[in-house]
Amino acid sequence: MRVFYFIALSVLFIGCGKNAMPWDKQIVSSNSVAPAEAELYSYEIGNYKCSTGEHSFETMGEICQALLDNDLNNNCVEQQRKELHASNCAGV
Repeated sequence: MRVFYFIALSVLFIGCGKNAMPWDKQIVSSNSVAPAEAELYSYEIGNYKCSTGEHSFETMGEICQALLDNDLNNNCVEQQRKELHASNCAGV
């Protein structure tokens, strides 16, 4: 049994030295992730009579509030905006 431990430790320490890691440290440390870009939520709804105009927001909560704002949306396509709100804003 001692022979087994001796062989195992010998094999383990043979690889210990400068640049003896199983992976190259320089490659591991050079990997990076680009910062996440902000996602914009936007909508524009209209018909042949009127349009809400294009609106963009940084959060889903903001867009859900905006869908219900008649003044912001030029008092246009209220039913379509309510349907969009009901289908996308539950729990927001």
